[in-house]
Amino acid sequence: MAARSRLAGAGSPQSAGKRKFVAFAEASPAAPKAEPVSVIIDPPTPIADLELIYPSENNKRLCAVAKTCRHSNNWGCWQYNSEIPKWNNIHKESEPHKPRLNGNIVECLAITLQKFAESPACSAFSFRTSTGQVLQLGHLQQVEWTPIEELAEAAPAEAEPEDPRITALEVRVASLEKQVADLVSLISPPS
Repeated sequence: MAARSRLAGAGSPQSAGKRKFVAFAEASPAAPKAEPVSVIIDPPTPIADLELIYPSENNKRLCAVAKTCRHSNNWGCWQYNSEIPKWNNIHKESEPHKPRLNGNIVECLAITLQKFAESPACSAFSFRTSTGQVLQLGHLQQVEWTPIEELAEAAPAEAEPEDPRITALEVRVASLEKQVADLVSLISPPS
């Protein structure tokens, strides 16, 4: 009988301590499930999008993996652009007339495939075109990529420098308009 009461002690399911542990285990959120990831790219254009919405509770782990994808020069392969909102390989200082990428596109794709394949947060990884065609890394390594400089838009037209005399006249006119407004307010008080 003494042995039976010892078994019904603190370690049994009937004990209060065990119930607290079970309640905690039931209340803790389940581990996030693994999600598929794709890189959208249309060869020979070297601009790629990493298909992740950021930030989201469901994909924080995938975003962390994207941040670990680094070129050999230690630059990140992917940049999150909050204006679009997308992850892509366009350098943060890129401009339409002076485009820049974060690094070599083939290196970016190979590193990305490796990092996401190793991650338990990623259930499947693929390279796809914008029309949905699946691509293989071997095929992408053979592409003769368009140099990013060739994708540059025309530089914005530079404004002609203004004549300093015109600028001086504009300043003088603004000053005179302010003086007239002050005089009008003195002559006709507000109603």
